[in-house]
Amino acid sequence: MTEYLSLISTVYAQGDRVVYNLSMPFDMVASYIQPTEAREELEDGNISVNYLSDIENRFRKKGHVQAIKEYILENKHNFILPNVTLLTEKAFKIKPLRPTWDELNEICGEQISEVQLQDSLISILERVGGSICVEVLIPIDYFEKTRHSKAIITIGDGNHRVQAIKELIQEGYIDLAHMNIGISIFVERFEMERKKIFVLLNSSLPVQPSVKSFLMVDDLLSNAVKELIGFENTRFLIKQLNERDDRKYIGFEPLDSVSTNSKNILSFNILKNMVGFMTVNSTNHNIFAKKFGDNNEAYRNMLHECRVYLEAVFDVVLPYQLVQGNLENIPDFKKEYISLSGAGLYLIAHVAYEAKQKGYDLLQVVQLLATLDWKRVNNGQPNPFFVGSVLNDKGTVSNTRTALKAGVDKIMEYVDGQMAAR
Repeated sequence: MTEYLSLISTVYAQGDRVVYNLSMPFDMVASYIQPTEAREELEDGNISVNYLSDIENRFRKKGHVQAIKEYILENKHNFILPNVTLLTEKAFKIKPLRPTWDELNEICGEQISEVQLQDSLISILERVGGSICVEVLIPIDYFEKTRHSKAIITIGDGNHRVQAIKELIQEGYIDLAHMNIGISIFVERFEMERKKIFVLLNSSLPVQPSVKSFLMVDDLLSNAVKELIGFENTRFLIKQLNERDDRKYIGFEPLDSVSTNSKNILSFNILKNMVGFMTVNSTNHNIFAKKFGDNNEAYRNMLHECRVYLEAVFDVVLPYQLVQGNLENIPDFKKEYISLSGAGLYLIAHVAYEAKQKGYDLLQVVQLLATLDWKRVNNGQPNPFFVGSVLNDKGTVSNTRTALKAGVDKIMEYVDGQMAAR
């Protein structure tokens, strides 16, 4: 037999979406609302691509959760917490309180059945002035998730608030149990829309750029990157980003940035920028969508070309082939090689675009890139080939637009000369 939470709620329509506005005591929040499945942020930044299908939220920051807990404890009688926003795949059963059933029937000029109230709620709300007060019945199992299915109700905004409340109750602050927090529950039946809503709702903490890119499902450029990392299928998977291949894997961080000390070379956002530079010479997803959005064949050909080019780069350009699945060496390689920096990766991407404009065979271009000395220091001095572009006279790498353009021009001058001599 299904168990329900019975709560008093105002129900209204926001556009074409039903919204339930109610409050919950802290102990109820702690018992039923599950903080979104998002790992605690880890120092080493390592996370599996296999995890991506579950991502719905930013990583929890322990410091932010702790700050909320301390704020509540220090202001027990006058704290202010914004509403928690929940997203539900299914609507709930409701019983009208104000107007009552009889008043509702009189306003609508007909007998409103429970089924009609459920199925035609938005049109009924319009007829009664926009909102009604109801008893809402929320199935408890809507909050539960299993190994094979996600919860029907998930958090859209307020993950840290819910975690803080849960920890306070678990830590025995009984006097907080009956304090309340506002809850807004939006009905959204489609999972990808729920993920998109999360990005649009959040403003209190910045969403990690790679998380935002991953969740924005209407961004074709982000979707192209998902194809290249084998998110849903492996047709266009770049082999060196396949973490199951210990001999080739070069380290990929799908949901966070990569630092100098990170054991990963690429992040989702870096790869996204590279694909943009390689294909349309821009990171603007609208420009990318204009070229590939209405042409499936061109889109597939582009993915194939990106995969082949980048696999070749990671096969022959130093020091990628030296990694060979041993990620422990990556921090040291980053200090030694320009090709592992963001600037180096973007140079490689820009060169692909420029070479293609000139009709060059990209695999031949990769072989020429492999003949370059990508080290930052040459004979104790900053590498003269890159000084004046992405490398200054002190050996510091820069990825400004001016620096990248100068670097691309220098490499293309070399490529042009080699191709002309063939």
